[in-house]
Amino acid sequence: MVTARDLGSAVTGQHGIFARVLVGVDGSHESCEATRQAAAVTDGELTLLAVYDTAPAFVATTGTRVHPSLDEDLQREAAEDALRRAQAEFAERPITGKLVKGCSWE
Repeated sequence: MVTARDLGSAVTGQHGIFARVLVGVDGSHESCEATRQAAAVTDGELTLLAVYDTAPAFVATTGTRVHPSLDEDLQREAAEDALRRAQAEFAERPITGKLVKGCSWE
């Protein structure tokens, strides 16, 4: 990771430190804070990424209903909602939102 200290005089005269920032959002207070901090350090492209996935079948409990961790629609809707709320929080600036199915660490 490159920090402001590493950039030295490269940021002189610029408002933002980074040209592009990618922030993972999940609806938590921490992801909202990460978005706020990212917006503070860039005047450039800010991209929010929400990732959803379903748990493997062996993780879910048995019963008559589908466990929420297996409901892809529910997981996607939760990720979409987190992305929407994060974008609305910073509506004064252009933000790119991306929704991806998969594991967040891949």
